Amino acid sequence: MQINSDTPEGWMLYGYVMAKLQQYEEAIASCIKATPIEPSKPITWYSMACCYGLQGNVELTVKNLQWAIDIDSSYKEQAITNSDFDNIRETAIFKQLIS
Repeated sequence: MQINSDTPEGWMLYGYVMAKLQQYEEAIASCIKATPIEPSKPITWYSMACCYGLQGNVELTVKNLQWAIDIDSSYKEQAITNSDFDNIRETAIFKQLIS
């Protein structure tokens, strides 16, 4: 797959494909490459939070989700129903973040 490395969208598309293939480390690495290009894009942080959530990594899920919410508060509402966070949904820190 050819990636336009000058835009965050190229990295995000690749990350999306990798996440769908359950290649979460590769998806996260792709998001990490997108963040310095345009760090104010909340979808990048939210996508990383989703991947970390699917892996059950509470600390990194909450950290990245908090960054996404800080940029765009609508991501809090999305996180409430997104099944990517089911692995950590019952933790106190996640409940506190989305409350």
